[in-house]
Amino acid sequence: MKPIRILHIVSCLDKTSGIMSIVMNWYKNINREKIQFDFLYCDRRVDTYQNDIESLGGKIFYIPRLGITNYFSFKNQFENFLALNSRVYKVIHLHEILLGFVCLPLAKSYGIDHLIVHSHSTKYSSTFLKSVRNRLLCFNLKKNATIYFACSREAGIFLFGKKDVINGKVLIVNNAIDCEKYRYNLSTRNRIKESLKLENDFVVGHVGRFSFEKNHSFLVDIFENVKEINPDAKLLLVGDGPLKDCVLKKVEQKGLADSVIFYGKSDHVNELLQVMDVFVLPSFFEGLALVLVEAQAAGLPCVATSSLSEDAKLVDDLYQKCSLGSSPKQWANTIIECGKKDKRDTYLEIQKRGYDIKSATQEIENFYLALK
Repeated sequence: MKPIRILHIVSCLDKTSGIMSIVMNWYKNINREKIQFDFLYCDRRVDTYQNDIESLGGKIFYIPRLGITNYFSFKNQFENFLALNSRVYKVIHLHEILLGFVCLPLAKSYGIDHLIVHSHSTKYSSTFLKSVRNRLLCFNLKKNATIYFACSREAGIFLFGKKDVINGKVLIVNNAIDCEKYRYNLSTRNRIKESLKLENDFVVGHVGRFSFEKNHSFLVDIFENVKEINPDAKLLLVGDGPLKDCVLKKVEQKGLADSVIFYGKSDHVNELLQVMDVFVLPSFFEGLALVLVEAQAAGLPCVATSSLSEDAKLVDDLYQKCSLGSSPKQWANTIIECGKKDKRDTYLEIQKRGYDIKSATQEIENFYLALK
């Protein structure tokens, strides 16, 4: 019997995409004799999951991103795709919600019965005008979808409304990880610390794309205050993105260049988390930050924006909230206090909260297979 094929519609296949990391975690752990994933994407990037997807048996389709000038072109290309492939899919799983007003009605007209919309955020955009535009584009999203998914309760309320979340119409799907892979390991910590020449340093860490919502500029201000309290502090920044040069310039202007490590993108985030003494995430908004799950799975004390989803707090004594309205000095004091906590093995705690990829993927698999 052939496996059922699920079409995931995403913005890109980039390895820095949190959404792609989540879907690929499912894909690598799902029973691929029963279920196969295919991907339709709109943004071409350099470092992608293309080879991984194809090696697992998935197919990839590309349509240039929808914009004001190519609306009809996008619509025609997606309709042509459906004309050729609609019989292959009984399920479309939409992660790029801004495409819903085009993709969902067309998919329904071609007889695809199960249309999943997945909320991965708690805001439409980081700017007012784009938020207004994106809200209008998503106006009929609930009407056109048949199934509602969200990565957290807050993300569900944001896109589908509190009533549907309370009534259980929104399925909360945990952003699960391979807990064993991220498990605290003292020998790995010592080895990587030595390789990075950080043996005697207090390492404040952050993993994330250099983009507006991650709030790197404020993070630099915070670290400046940490450095005043602890001269042996180092800031380890893992990731890349469009605002990297701006952050680099600010670091140089503050005279912190010798204390901030711009590591770049990495396929070994699990090992880099072992090096850190405190993980800091001052984001303006997130759905449910996968990296917070990873950091807590690594037994790492975390200081995060207080407005982020309460679902992100998986290990109570390792998770500290701080308001974006607080001063950089207040954040710094919190970070220093959290840094006094001992790292420890949190594997069983993370697993018990339902964030281990094996059990989470089994739930997804059962859900897909139950769709008729």
